[in-house]
Amino acid sequence: DNHTDNRFLFNNLFFASDIIKINRRYGLKFDAGYDLTDNFSAYLTNGIATVNYSVDWHEDGSTSGNNIRYFYGAGLAYNISKSFTMNIEYNNTPQALSFKTPSADTKINADLSSIYKLGLSYRF
Repeated sequence: DNHTDNRFLFNNLFFASDIIKINRRYGLKFDAGYDLTDNFSAYLTNGIATVNYSVDWHEDGSTSGNNIRYFYGAGLAYNISKSFTMNIEYNNTPQALSFKTPSADTKINADLSSIYKLGLSYRF
């Protein structure tokens, strides 16, 4: 019997960090923004990223792979000085990571779509 389990993994009896590990996320993005004041700006972002992940099925072994996905989001930036900028950004990736358990014919869709980032930039 093959069925799909669409539960958000963090709400299950196990923690997603025990099963799914995001090893790396890298990609290319484009930002378009507007200066709200001399120090504050708001921007929209979109791009494409590669997510390298591993899944630990405990007694059933593990699997890993790469998933290419697009994302979009928005952010705010604050110019601390002429050299330093602090920003906060939200990215949404609308596609879920899907895994099939090795011991059962169960498919798990991991909704890891929201990414929040806090950053500090230095301009030379």
